[in-house]
Amino acid sequence: YYVEENLGSGTPQVNGENVEIASKVKPFVVSVPMTAPDGINWLTDVHVYPKNEGLNPEKTSEMPSVNVGDEVKWSITADIPTDFNDYTAFSLTDKLDEKLNFVTGSVEVYGTEADGKTKALDGLTAPDDYQVTHTPADPSNAEKVVVALTEDGIDKFADNEDVVKIRIDLGTTVNSKINEVENNTVENKAEINYQNTTTSDGKINTSAAGINTGKVTIKKTDQDGANLAT
Repeated sequence: YYVEENLGSGTPQVNGENVEIASKVKPFVVSVPMTAPDGINWLTDVHVYPKNEGLNPEKTSEMPSVNVGDEVKWSITADIPTDFNDYTAFSLTDKLDEKLNFVTGSVEVYGTEADGKTKALDGLTAPDDYQVTHTPADPSNAEKVVVALTEDGIDKFADNEDVVKIRIDLGTTVNSKINEVENNTVENKAEINYQNTTTSDGKINTSAAGINTGKVTIKKTDQDGANLAT
């Protein structure tokens, strides 16, 4: 029997939660009936256990509490699938909130161990290993940053057995528009885009990460309660 996974048959779940599959199982062949372990009889009920892999992307901010003008580093991590050498494209798209502005030259791409922090692959450089495209905001579109691995970059991640996750760091500054919104809060997501031998247009959103600030009004009075100049 030729077995091919059909991802269009419904959304898979793990422990009751929907999951997004980055790489579906490659087609395989199963013989039925199959020889029993005793080598004499036959098995007519054959069970197979194909394993799917997800990218499990996450986004975090370095400093959740900020002031206007502060530079904030955002980190996006995703798991490296075992078939990463079959990937033909892998990129991050981050549409920045209008209260944030991209810091040119702030992008860093490297591989980490399972904790997402300890470096296991660094020294990656643009444009050889990855390319950064920055599009400023206009009246119709948000400011956008795209970080795309090149073929050489994908190979470096795929060929390094110590790398468990890819990590992309980028910096933004907080502008005064953060004071114009309720709760002075900014939340932002990023999108992972990829192509491999089983998926031609894969898209997975990261978790949302946020920062916030506050506004303080100071009123000065003397010991009798009379207002003083601030």
